[in-house]
Amino acid sequence: MSPRLTILILLLTAAIINLYPQGASPDPPVIQVVSVDTATGDVVISWEPGITGGIKEYVVYDVRQGQDSAADALDTLDVTVTTYRHQGSQASSRSVSYTVAAVYADDTSPLADFHHTIFATTTYDSCANQINISWTPYSAWGSSLLAYNIHIRDIQGNYSLIPSISPAVTSYEYNGVEQNSGYCFYIEAENDKFLSSTSNRICLNTTRAYPPSYINADYATVTADNDIQLKFSFDQNTQLNDFTLFFGNAASDIVVPVAQFENITSGSLTYTHDVFSVEKKSYYQLAVVDLCPTKNPVKKSNIASNIILQATEDNYVITLEWDNYYQWLSGIKFYNVYRITNGGEVEKIDSLPYGINTLTDNLGIMITDDNLVGDKVCYYIEAEENDDNIYGIKGFSQSNRVCISLEPKIYMPNAFTPDNNSYNDRIKPILTFRPESYLFAVYDRWGSKVFETKNADEYWYGKINGRKKAPPGVYVYYLKITTSGNIIIEKKGTITLFYP
Repeated sequence: MSPRLTILILLLTAAIINLYPQGASPDPPVIQVVSVDTATGDVVISWEPGITGGIKEYVVYDVRQGQDSAADALDTLDVTVTTYRHQGSQASSRSVSYTVAAVYADDTSPLADFHHTIFATTTYDSCANQINISWTPYSAWGSSLLAYNIHIRDIQGNYSLIPSISPAVTSYEYNGVEQNSGYCFYIEAENDKFLSSTSNRICLNTTRAYPPSYINADYATVTADNDIQLKFSFDQNTQLNDFTLFFGNAASDIVVPVAQFENITSGSLTYTHDVFSVEKKSYYQLAVVDLCPTKNPVKKSNIASNIILQATEDNYVITLEWDNYYQWLSGIKFYNVYRITNGGEVEKIDSLPYGINTLTDNLGIMITDDNLVGDKVCYYIEAEENDDNIYGIKGFSQSNRVCISLEPKIYMPNAFTPDNNSYNDRIKPILTFRPESYLFAVYDRWGSKVFETKNADEYWYGKINGRKKAPPGVYVYYLKITTSGNIIIEKKGTITLFYP
């Protein structure tokens, strides 16, 4: 070897040693950007070679989730390639990390600084009518990160941009969205080297949880304890299962919440309302409420109300009047009228079509036959819904009960003519009941007894002790009766006997 060639080799060796000192590792590549292709979900990694020459190839690594010290090689690339597309990445479901190493003839560089994809998520707040957007930061750029931009596309395909969000911010509230619509978002990070990295694209529908297709007020009925029991049925195919029961004193003003029900999935619910008086009108509606803290009503049932019955009595003739049940979807078919006597015996006494709201019940004959004096007779109305409710439900509603105390009544004629003409020939007290004990006596003006009987069916025919005709004049009677309720009644008065 010539001296000149030897000197040249020594100079070249020294240059290489200065460039790549013995024992030092070659420089790793410098990753410029890791970005998600919003159309495909692939991740594109771009880098620059390190300053050390002599690179043979590059190895691209996928960093294991949660293990920054462990990475799996994805591919080995020719030295001329400085971009890699990772198909089938998980960047649509999480932030994915990547790194690159340079391979030399006899060594491999350290791994490049890790770059993490931006991972965006969205949630729809139907209560606030806003979409909440959050994303992981693009931290690899450090202070060179300038801003984030939010790209938006609505369901009609219209694009809009929310630019220049501070690099310290990783969330945004997008307000004023349309309900039952669709939106897509992705985040773009920008740095001071005019590079940009995009996140995954995330789409969502602004669909509110749907309520039941129907809520039917089956009935509002008065119980034996003078409460109002309510029943409602609803479609079980619903995403909303919380309900509020509202009350009001008028059908146009049902605004007072009286009960709340959570997670009702059975398709029906019942509730008993302890009201001040069942003789006052009460109106109810059941509403399904949304999932917001304020529990706003989304859909309401038809109205349910109690029936109010009133009764008056005149000489054992009972007049019943009631208002209409309000408001079954298919209307009212009948009003059934019930009477309760003799310690609880219930009898249906009539069935009246819708539009008739009054009934007269004459108890005169019944009282004599059944000896009801001193007892109470009670009534209630039962409304019956028509058969064509569109949800296949048939409602029944009972009114309040009204009771009439049947006081004993005694009528005593004050004159008669016992002349055997078959007209007004006899006299006795007329009772509206059957007494337990009975005494009827008649005296003349001198106090002599001319007639006495303990048989409530026996008359005085105007004879003295049943033998001879009594003379005309004024006579005194005495009546003592004990009713079935152990009530003692005494009456005194005068009777005029005359002959035409």
